[in-house]
Amino acid sequence: MMKHRNILALIIAFLVSITVLGCAKKVSNQTPPESNQQAQKSSASASTVGKSVPTSSAAPAASKPKQQLSAKDILKKTQGIYKSFRTLSIDGAAKVTKSIAGKSKSTSGSISIRFARPNKIRLKSGSGKEASISVCDGKNLWLYRADINRYIKIPAPSNLSKALGGSLTVKLLEGVDISSRAPDAKLLGTEIVSGSRCFVIEGSIEEPLAKGGSAVTKLWIDSISYLIRRARVVHRIPPEAFPEGQTRPKSALVVTQEVTFKKIVPNEPVSSRIFRFAPPPGAKEAKEADGAEQDPLLGAPAQFFTMPSLDGKEVSLYSMKGRPILLVFWSTLSPISKKHLPVVEDVYQDMKRSGLEVVAVTLDGNKDAAEQFVKENHITFPILFDYDKAMRVANSYSKGQMGLPTIYIIDKKGFIAGKIVGPGTAEQIKNDLAKLGIK
Repeated sequence: MMKHRNILALIIAFLVSITVLGCAKKVSNQTPPESNQQAQKSSASASTVGKSVPTSSAAPAASKPKQQLSAKDILKKTQGIYKSFRTLSIDGAAKVTKSIAGKSKSTSGSISIRFARPNKIRLKSGSGKEASISVCDGKNLWLYRADINRYIKIPAPSNLSKALGGSLTVKLLEGVDISSRAPDAKLLGTEIVSGSRCFVIEGSIEEPLAKGGSAVTKLWIDSISYLIRRARVVHRIPPEAFPEGQTRPKSALVVTQEVTFKKIVPNEPVSSRIFRFAPPPGAKEAKEADGAEQDPLLGAPAQFFTMPSLDGKEVSLYSMKGRPILLVFWSTLSPISKKHLPVVEDVYQDMKRSGLEVVAVTLDGNKDAAEQFVKENHITFPILFDYDKAMRVANSYSKGQMGLPTIYIIDKKGFIAGKIVGPGTAEQIKNDLAKLGIK
């Protein structure tokens, strides 16, 4: 099980994605019964969102047949509806099932989203030790993990959906054009979900969890309001898509992510108190180097990967195996990260003769800012830049929630031997390396 641990860990971050719950019945292509049509007309008259079923007074003449909607038409209408919302409140249930070599394991939990324009959000998923909370008040973003009872605070990012693991709901609220991203999307028919007749659409709407893998998304979209009532994504990760340097399984890993939204309320007032972050009892801010002993990855094989540097050269972590490595996760959006990277450079200059390798992974999408910072601070070790891949790598190391900066110390045998969260000093980094016999 340990040999698949890293690739499975990245799945946790996607629990906040709207890609989850419910086993769908076989799609029906039949015309709704008259009673259902009448019920839809009644609900349409009370809807504050969009109308897809005209009332009898607005019905076209019998000589003019209705135009058949396509999957693209429905997706365009849906993204337009979400982009128009001033506020949005959602409550639902989520489930993730992982299957490999004939064995399956499922985890379930709740999910809630509170959103207010332009960029305020509160997103909670899971419960108990599996809970995670993300809160943005428009100026700062807090990310909390219950399993280690720690949180980080960073400036509010310009792109919330990327910072929150790629949530489809947040993408739609931010105006992402999902209709053009899924040219293969098909309208399979209609189906009743929680009393509402929904269009059922299937296609490559969500991105695969790993390069070389595939993802098939199925959406149940309310035919009256054009809100997403249910979603399911089936990811298939073949053995050859597993990270470089990691033992590959004999069969593909299949991950099914499902969500059912039980309550969706748009354009109603949302209290500003919702977007205030109050640390849970005993929670600590991850800005000191004190979280290593709680990381389950310590002592596990490191995930090796290849990623382009700022200058476009491919850098392979696996090629450095046999030497000690400092793997640094940082961001130009994090002031602490920017102050800390020159400290790491000083350590590198003092110890590179001993064989020390340093690699920094950039966790934001601003390449110009990263290049300017590296130039101004004379950083000489490789700075890797590929936003999508960087987020997947970070998710696999941290289960989707990572304090910045974070350093993983990888020993000569390729195992994770240490971790420093926050602005560690040069002396501290050297002391941790000395414990591994690196001086």
